[in-house]
Amino acid sequence: AATARAEFIMQGFIAGQKLQELLSTLRGLCYAEEKQCSLWELMYKHDIPTVPELQARVYLDEEKPVWVLRYLGRIMNRKDHPATIKSVVDVRTSDNLLNFFSALGYKLDFELIRRGYLFRTSKGITVTVCRIFKLQERHAIDKAQPLDSEQETWVVQLTAVANKEIFEETSTNVVNLLQQLSSVVELTGTQVGQPPPSTVSPSSAAASGAATAPAVAPASGTLGKRAPDTNPNAPR
Repeated sequence: AATARAEFIMQGFIAGQKLQELLSTLRGLCYAEEKQCSLWELMYKHDIPTVPELQARVYLDEEKPVWVLRYLGRIMNRKDHPATIKSVVDVRTSDNLLNFFSALGYKLDFELIRRGYLFRTSKGITVTVCRIFKLQERHAIDKAQPLDSEQETWVVQLTAVANKEIFEETSTNVVNLLQQLSSVVELTGTQVGQPPPSTVSPSSAAASGAATAPAVAPASGTLGKRAPDTNPNAPR
């Protein structure tokens, strides 16, 4: 059975001209894995405020898209740590996941695609360097366009997931990597799953990860059909 774990998350931004410097730094620090990534994220909320938020994460860079249900729990108060620490549960599912959300009464809050680079350290910390893409139509991932079309902003995200046995060790490792990256990018704790108002700038929008905010739950039988046939382009 899936169990709750703590996720450390930090986020920052770089301009396009700083990309190669950051990638070179990460290649020296994150030697366990490097690959291109393409992640479709969909945030769902319920009309009942006390019902927890759910997120669908679709890994489009796999040979066959991988669907994951993510439960977003409470934020853990750790004033002594720079990262946002949140309780999460991840469960791998079928591509019928969005119909399941709809049946439970959830409605789509926003969706986006992250395309870029993924690095992983030997200590289990993941760093992604991505551009955020908005969807012109609901679930039309093949029509996604850069959120910041006039400026090339890259979102840098550092994440690590830990159970209680390795929580303190992971906490220390996150701080150490943060210090090693401080000369090329400033990372801070970030609020997860909160889209900004439509009036914010593209760079601010990327901070919260908002791209579209349709308020209607997907119709039955329309989901899980685009992703398997889609091969998003490499990072731009």
